[in-house]
Amino acid sequence: MSTAIWFFLLFFFYKISLDSQGAARVTTRAIGMTQGGANFTQGQTITQAEFNEVRKKAAKSDEKISAKSVGIDKDKESAKPKPGGYTVPAESPPDTKLLKQDEGTRLYVYLGDAYSPNSVQVSKSKVDKMEKAYGGDDNLPLTVLAIQDKKSAFEIVSGHDVYLAAKRANAKKVGVIVGNENARQYGEIERMKDTRMVAVKREKPPSNYSGNIQRDPNSLLNVYSDEMYLGKSVKVSNKRIAAYEKAIKADPKNRNWAPVYVKQNRAGFEVVGNYEVYLAAKQAGNRKIWTVIVGDSDETIFN
Repeated sequence: MSTAIWFFLLFFFYKISLDSQGAARVTTRAIGMTQGGANFTQGQTITQAEFNEVRKKAAKSDEKISAKSVGIDKDKESAKPKPGGYTVPAESPPDTKLLKQDEGTRLYVYLGDAYSPNSVQVSKSKVDKMEKAYGGDDNLPLTVLAIQDKKSAFEIVSGHDVYLAAKRANAKKVGVIVGNENARQYGEIERMKDTRMVAVKREKPPSNYSGNIQRDPNSLLNVYSDEMYLGKSVKVSNKRIAAYEKAIKADPKNRNWAPVYVKQNRAGFEVVGNYEVYLAAKQAGNRKIWTVIVGDSDETIFN
């Protein structure tokens, strides 16, 4: 039997799976082969690199094995977790009966009363930093956006990285803002991919800030936009900013459901997190912007 036919039989049926590190692997389903220096058996798991090498050898023997001919599902393959990321698994709603909270309430919720109905990919570096920040302290400014379902359990719609970090840190509770159906789109915007990031320059501190009242860390506060400023240059996505602006304008009260993280100092309220929501709220013409106050000890979470 020719080398080309051996290659075809070996790789005609296979599946893509993931090892514990998230690396793509191929599991052979056809008969074994020992041609061209390879020695693979039926059901053997080999690396994607080894499979690519076999494809190169097959191409040299005039057997053109395309992604389509061997059944690679590109959509499924691209949906697999990428290196450097974590996946929040889809979860079933907890069987619980809780009090219905008012929209716009920020509170600390037991993790057992919250769930993610969808599988979501999040940044490994961000989750690792947040997990370290928890360190046994549940009372952090980190906040997820949730909607209460029919049993009043908290369905996470945005901030899945915060939710996962709290779970990995074995925290008991996580900070939650209770939203409505208009808030659901924030999760979709948050996960928008955009390779065209643009730089936004730092802003001068406001000249009209009095600073008479010192706000408590972790509190949810409506802050005047002219008392807020970017303390450093940041890179943002105009695509996401435009989507956030549209979502803010669609809300009856023009609320930015995803809060902007700010640090109060002598100059004003310095934006330290959720920069795109801040810029979107300003573009939407909001006189006040929903914020969560960050204490000095928690500022490193956002740097």
